[in-house]
Amino acid sequence: MRTEKTYRLSPQQAHLWDLQKSAGTSPFRVQCLVSITGELDRERLKEAIGKAVHRHEILRTSFANSGTPEEVLQIVHEYGPFVTDEISLEDMPRDEQQEAIAGLWDNSLGAPWNSGQLPARATL
Repeated sequence: MRTEKTYRLSPQQAHLWDLQKSAGTSPFRVQCLVSITGELDRERLKEAIGKAVHRHEILRTSFANSGTPEEVLQIVHEYGPFVTDEISLEDMPRDEQQEAIAGLWDNSLGAPWNSGQLPARATL
């Protein structure tokens, strides 16, 4: 993945980086779960998410050491193909769907970030 721009971290970002590094946790990330009922046009949803990622640099930004341990940079990646995982739960009973969703959520929290992909990800 190509880099579009790099910036030094703000003091707040540097503080989060230090906290994460000292705690040895997985990458700091923001996640949300959206439940949609009714018919879903998957292609239109993927297109809309992709447009948001293209428009907003923060959704294409990651952090990495610049070569020295004390200097960490924000890396804004060029927009590339937005990858979505698709998992069908529609043939499951509702209670099994809820368990499967909870398992997917838990697995995603610990998933490593692949530097060959955009930082933003989606699972439908």
